[in-house]
Amino acid sequence: MGAILKITFLEPAQVDDTLQFKYYALFPVTTEFTRGFTFKISRAFPGQCAIGSNAIDQAVKYVEAFTLDYLSDDFTITREVNVVTITCINGSDIFDSALSVGATFATFDEVDTTSDNMIHEIIFTPRQFTAPSGLARNYLATEDGFLIVTEDNKKIRL
Repeated sequence: MGAILKITFLEPAQVDDTLQFKYYALFPVTTEFTRGFTFKISRAFPGQCAIGSNAIDQAVKYVEAFTLDYLSDDFTITREVNVVTITCINGSDIFDSALSVGATFATFDEVDTTSDNMIHEIIFTPRQFTAPSGLARNYLATEDGFLIVTEDNKKIRL
């Protein structure tokens, strides 16, 4: 199991082929949720993905459908040519990507990550901070005075 799933599209899907995987949407609660698509000539409803004209177009259409239906606080999705990378960012692993029917048009690689994908609890001791007059809001600071920043270098505000 891993928090990253790489899907390599080899050719366009056929009508009614499916691509699915499971994850724990309410992590750490282990209630399984399935995310996936049934491929159709054109997308008419959520849970459907349009069939592309080639492997790259199929990857593009998959990313578009995934973004519309499932992009949330649980996932990030990127595409590089015909390879789509889905990362679960809620702390859960992605698993059972073999829940796919007729998926000979794509290969799956569940990437084992070396760092854990766990959401950690941060506990702060209440403390008074004075904010410089130029700051509109106080920034969350640890006891040693450091600002807390996210992985994309955004400051967490109180």
